[in-house]
Amino acid sequence: KPMNLYLYLLPSSAHQRNTMKGVIFGELKRYYWQCTDKKDYVEVARLFFKRLLDRGWDFDQLKRMFVDANSKVCNPPPLPQAISEPSISDYDSNIYLKLGRFHPHYIPSRTCQQIYEEELSTILQDAIGIKKMVVCYKRAKNIGDIVSQTSLFQNRGEEVSTFLGRTT
Repeated sequence: KPMNLYLYLLPSSAHQRNTMKGVIFGELKRYYWQCTDKKDYVEVARLFFKRLLDRGWDFDQLKRMFVDANSKVCNPPPLPQAISEPSISDYDSNIYLKLGRFHPHYIPSRTCQQIYEEELSTILQDAIGIKKMVVCYKRAKNIGDIVSQTSLFQNRGEEVSTFLGRTT
């Protein structure tokens, strides 16, 4: 359909700059794993690029994001050998600054961290062992939160375990 705009993010949206990088990376990663033939992957990625151009994105900016995402998708880093669980001391050594929902006109998180480093870091580390400050934003709800549920509804007495001969 000529008017189908695929509802991808507009360049004028109030999302963080790296959000679109993540969207592109996620889509290319999905295409890469779903397409067994390299030609199919290239074709569907080209269509995705064209659709974003139709939404108003700048060609050069998109090209940079696609090249970066494609190199990460096609050449993933090796997996780590073992992942250790974080200890309680890892949590105790951080201070968390919780801000509301992200907005592009708010003070940048890097500025908050610079102020902390310049004004408070040595005092808090010496006094109570705080090593770094983590700036947290509350993620705004998106259409996916509304449309898809995180858990399935089950009728009482119709749990899977009852069909397998076990009772809950």
